[in-house]
Amino acid sequence: SIRAVSETALAASMPISIDGKTPASVDMDFIVRIPPIQRMAKTFEETKVRVVDRGTKSWCALQSESGTVPWGHGLLGSTDATTCVIVFVLSATGATVIHADEESSRNEQYMGRALRGVEEAGDLYLIGGYDDRRGTSKRVVNNCLRFFHSCRAKLDLRLAFVGSFNTVSVVGRNATSEPIPKFQAACIDLGDRTVGPADFQYRGPAYTVRICRLMSGGGFGEVRDEKTGSFSVRCFRFTLPERTCQYYRRILSQDDATLLSVTSTSPSAEGSRFVGDMRASLEMLVKFPNTEALFPEGDLIFKWGGEEWIPGEEWIPPAEEVLPKEDLPLGATEE
Repeated sequence: SIRAVSETALAASMPISIDGKTPASVDMDFIVRIPPIQRMAKTFEETKVRVVDRGTKSWCALQSESGTVPWGHGLLGSTDATTCVIVFVLSATGATVIHADEESSRNEQYMGRALRGVEEAGDLYLIGGYDDRRGTSKRVVNNCLRFFHSCRAKLDLRLAFVGSFNTVSVVGRNATSEPIPKFQAACIDLGDRTVGPADFQYRGPAYTVRICRLMSGGGFGEVRDEKTGSFSVRCFRFTLPERTCQYYRRILSQDDATLLSVTSTSPSAEGSRFVGDMRASLEMLVKFPNTEALFPEGDLIFKWGGEEWIPGEEWIPPAEEVLPKEDLPLGATEE
């Protein structure tokens, strides 16, 4: 249970260290003023953005997903973090990524996934969040810092590219200055073990289905199968009540600006594909409002084919479903 995890974590807690020293505070506003953190943030900002396309072997965790991958070939990362925070924990055996929002950053079971593979010590990297006017990002960052400051592992905070570091101002819709994040994606190279900003042009297979997990309250996802190394999209249990489907239909009937305002915590910061992604996922959930309808063939498992992820077994999408082009299985064509 969550209570048991909490008691265990506190009983064997080890504080975060920065350059070998324990900080006097783990509040975000204090952390970003520490010189080693400032130097690492500058280095991160100057690092060339890594473009990740379909032909790149990568595991991209979406919001409320996680992934643990051993050192070797490929990339591990996450994207679309506006008020969310991308967390990497590096251990002797590999790397783990989680994508924490305000709710999941308070869930110790989800946050604890970041410690997979860590026996005693590891390196901690935080990327994402910005100086949004609601203060959502700061709450998420502080939730993450507090968790790792009292967890069972001894973690060295190597990067905290958060808050003011990750904030830039642009002219908004009403000709007023709007803060937005500089970077919304990051990845680690599993070969040379370097962390940098990323541009995930391809976010992995079954992308729309995976967004549906978040929109339906389907729990937390895991993008890599530990035994086979495949890209896995496991069935998640959910049933949407008719009133929820009706609400989603009303949202779908609205224009893009309205849909954006009701589905995002940071409308001014979202990328150009956000509204289209939301429409696709809401339409999918309205058509297939429960587990049996959305996963008629069970779990979706993809193996690396040398040039892209391909279905491990033949996957037939739900009846009448036309997937966005990037989600089509190998060999499939649009109607």
